[in-house]
Amino acid sequence: MQRIEIGLEINSYDKTLTGSAFGEIDRKKYKFDTLDKDENNYTIKVPKETKSIAGSYFMACFGKSLSNLGLKRFKEKYEFSCTNRIKTDINSAIVSLGKFFIKDED
Repeated sequence: MQRIEIGLEINSYDKTLTGSAFGEIDRKKYKFDTLDKDENNYTIKVPKETKSIAGSYFMACFGKSLSNLGLKRFKEKYEFSCTNRIKTDINSAIVSLGKFFIKDED
């Protein structure tokens, strides 16, 4: 099993990852449906200049992965390399998504 880096690209104008449409585009662009099923783990690199990740973007990009993998495996498979501010955005999105998308775990 390898750990592979994936570098997200941000909107150069406002330095954000926002909107479900862009999340869906990135989900397809980075082939997360396929990655969810392979044996590798991934480091998602969020550019340091990123100001925020909106819940709508995160849900569209990673909600299906959370649902399919469960929270524990999602966190093992996808590690986020980012600022503390962005980690807060990600954790908030995961808490919100947990109510709807994350399957129960023992």
